Amino acid sequence: MKMFRKSVAIQEEVLGTYHKHTSRSFFFLGYTLSKHEKDYDKALVAYRRALRVRLLLDGEGHNHSNYVIRAIRELLIAKKDFDKDAAEKYFSIIF
Repeated sequence: MKMFRKSVAIQEEVLGTYHKHTSRSFFFLGYTLSKHEKDYDKALVAYRRALRVRLLLDGEGHNHSNYVIRAIRELLIAKKDFDKDAAEKYFSIIF
């Protein structure tokens, strides 16, 4: 996991924060942290970074943006911290 984080940091440094490949790397870092490490808080940070870039590059409603949003919802459900009203408020702040 340490090497994965380091590779994402290098990619961000080389390609920039707002690059589609950097966003994809943050998404997969979030996925790995969520599904394999069960570190939901760090996974949420990675997913939010991926979503920020996707919204900037692709906008609302694009498949890539929606895929990250679904992953965040799944994470919140797995974390047992899913409150529909709170989730809607969370996503309304993003948009």
